[in-house]
Amino acid sequence: MALLSGIILIKENWASRVRIVEKALIPVMISVVIGLSVAAYARNMVWQDEGTLWADVIKKSPNKARSHYNLGLFYQDQGRLDDAINAYETAIKLKPDDAKAFYNLAICYEKQGRLDDAIKANQTAINLKPDDAKAHYNMGVYYQKMGRFDDAITAYKTVVAFIPDYADAHYNLGMCYQSLERFVEAIQAYQTVKKLNPGDAEIYNNLGALYRKQGRFDDAIKAYQTAIKLKPDYAEGHYNQGLFYHKQGRLDDAIKAYEAAIKLKPDYADAHNNLGGAYFVQGHLEEASREFHAALKIDPNHKDARTNLEALDRIMKNR
Repeated sequence: MALLSGIILIKENWASRVRIVEKALIPVMISVVIGLSVAAYARNMVWQDEGTLWADVIKKSPNKARSHYNLGLFYQDQGRLDDAINAYETAIKLKPDDAKAFYNLAICYEKQGRLDDAIKANQTAINLKPDDAKAHYNMGVYYQKMGRFDDAITAYKTVVAFIPDYADAHYNLGMCYQSLERFVEAIQAYQTVKKLNPGDAEIYNNLGALYRKQGRFDDAIKAYQTAIKLKPDYAEGHYNQGLFYHKQGRLDDAIKAYEAAIKLKPDYADAHNNLGGAYFVQGHLEEASREFHAALKIDPNHKDARTNLEALDRIMKNR
């Protein structure tokens, strides 16, 4: 029975590590010498944690920017982002040229999803301290999350000019080039990461996908095999190996790879969908239906699985 294999929609899974560099400075604890034990006991009662310590310091000396800044760091560690933002904003009012306060303020904005505000605050941090590689790196992350890949590339290039062996910056460069379908440059960036971190399985996974897009199939399968060898429990590596075999028409090998991915990650909706697709092309309709249903149970909004299941249902009704 001929099947309409064109309905099988397959996705690639790329390893991503778009993450910000956290806080600019660890809190600097003040030194206090107390001569009387009674006074020391009272002070310990006030300073139950760093937050109460800095609140106490601010109460006594409200115009010290560093105290507000360190209170912001404490709140940021606790996930109290609104309080951290208020503390950093107060520190900035008292010391408008404090690059670290703008830097951490940007991080808090990003965590709240306020990327435009994060970029504005982080740009001020860069203007105040142009040689801060971490601020340039985070700017790249903010731009990348907004889909402003050209701007992100500019930021990451600045980072690697300061720190040539900054692997994550090279990695994110590769991700940006990949998003722009500038595959040659993406491969070059990933190759740099491979030299810096030869045991990084994610790099080989991403290289395999890029090699496949270029038609370099031998290089692609070698890259996937290396990723799995380095990290046998790497579900995404098995998945992408399955995708490679699937598109080569090696359906038995694809099924084994998808099954390996699902064994490692049972809630892997894309792997269930593609496993169903492989069964579909082989004419194993019951197995295909089972996998499409499994994908939709995991992710009811999985459009590919929904499309495939609807097409399969039409075929089964007309048998």
